[in-house]
Amino acid sequence: MYEISKEIKIKNIVIVLLEIPYNQINNENIFCKSLDTSEISWTIERKRSKADNSPYVNIFLNNEKLFAVNYDGWTEEIDINDGKIVGSKFTK
Repeated sequence: MYEISKEIKIKNIVIVLLEIPYNQINNENIFCKSLDTSEISWTIERKRSKADNSPYVNIFLNNEKLFAVNYDGWTEEIDINDGKIVGSKFTK
């Protein structure tokens, strides 16, 4: 079980970022949970990466859009409805 690093509540859902220890690999460490049913609605889409170990280290909202930053310095725009990556930009 991983610790929660950050949560963002939006209407009836919560987006959760899990803190992944450096010596473990889990690059899909963001999920969405319904506040009504407590069920997980989605887990972030798997991204191809040159590095095996590049978990997400931050999530934030900007103009009502969800973004996630991974260890390699990529900022992804995430579709809040299904966890798919809809845009990606190197920001490190």
